[in-house]
Amino acid sequence: MMDQNNQSGSPETKLVFETMHDQSQQTESSRPQAQTSQPPRPVADPLKTNPPKPAGPGMAERMREMEMGATNFLHNPILIRYIIFIIVVIALGVGGYFGYKWYTNRASEAEETIADNTEAMAEEPKLPIAWVQQYFFTNLCADEALCGENADPDGDSLTNMKEYEASTSPLLPDTDFDGLSDPDELNIFSTDPIVADSDGDGFEDGSEVRNGYNPNLATAAPASTLEVQVFEENRQKYGLHAPTNIFLLMESFSTTYTLGESIGKLSLSKPAGWTPEELPEKIVLRSPDSLAMIEIVPFGTASSLQEYAMSVNQDLTQDSTVALSEVAENMVAGQKQFITEYVKTDSSAEVPTQTTISRVFMGGNGLVFNIILSSPTTEWLKFSPSYQVIENSIRIGK
Repeated sequence: MMDQNNQSGSPETKLVFETMHDQSQQTESSRPQAQTSQPPRPVADPLKTNPPKPAGPGMAERMREMEMGATNFLHNPILIRYIIFIIVVIALGVGGYFGYKWYTNRASEAEETIADNTEAMAEEPKLPIAWVQQYFFTNLCADEALCGENADPDGDSLTNMKEYEASTSPLLPDTDFDGLSDPDELNIFSTDPIVADSDGDGFEDGSEVRNGYNPNLATAAPASTLEVQVFEENRQKYGLHAPTNIFLLMESFSTTYTLGESIGKLSLSKPAGWTPEELPEKIVLRSPDSLAMIEIVPFGTASSLQEYAMSVNQDLTQDSTVALSEVAENMVAGQKQFITEYVKTDSSAEVPTQTTISRVFMGGNGLVFNIILSSPTTEWLKFSPSYQVIENSIRIGK
């Protein structure tokens, strides 16, 4: 019934619809058409900065690719092993470098320690205890300036170590009493410092040098020009030491001595210019200025050093005021032994005088001599070296 009503709709209703449709079309056609031309774009201001454009879709895609690449890198076992291998190699290289530096430093420290120990060992005394005991009467040296390895108690320029190596006495500048000092025999004349007659020709080394002969050759001919030149070159290089420089300026002197009913021959060296006086009981040598006097007095005989030492010590204790030394030492030349040396000072005299008394035991003959130097106290050091040379030069039976 409704369809019927619709089909038979009133013409009024249809008219109204069509009228409204026509009005709407009419209204649309009556609107003005839009303009097709575009207005001019505004000019950008150069003083104003355009804001950055946001990343487009291309940038985001690249970021996603990088993230995927990083993920693939972390999940690549071959690449990771390679990197680990490189890190291990670098670590080993760095460790090896510092290990090498540490090793070389330790090796250097070890070498320095060894060098220090070697130097310390080199500085330790090398003198045998028996040698120190023989000359300094002690097993342990308490005074390095006297018995130390580098000490020079006799002042002849040879240290104790050099004296030990040369078998010379550290207490005597002329060990064999031939007039030549130990260093001069070693360095200048090349003679034996512990044998007075190196060439065995019956003439002592000092006398041969003083008279122009070569002490190393048993010949009657004087030293050749070449030999003299060699001695002179050595002399210029090393210099002469006491007592050589004093002995070579002395003169040979021979005389006789009287001891009880015995008369014997005695020879010695005396300073040039000194005047000898031969008296029955002694030989006297006076200096040119008469300030000094040296007396050589036959004192007695003894069958042994021990027998004589007792009487000497008793005698010298009575007439001496200052004891300088008491030496009982075997000498090489003629078994000569110095028993004692004393000094007496007379301060009450108008000119204070000093007297040095040495007692010498000539073992080969059993004779004992007093050798006495008397001089003003102020002049004693001036004459003392000549006194010692005379003392050493005494020979019996020549």
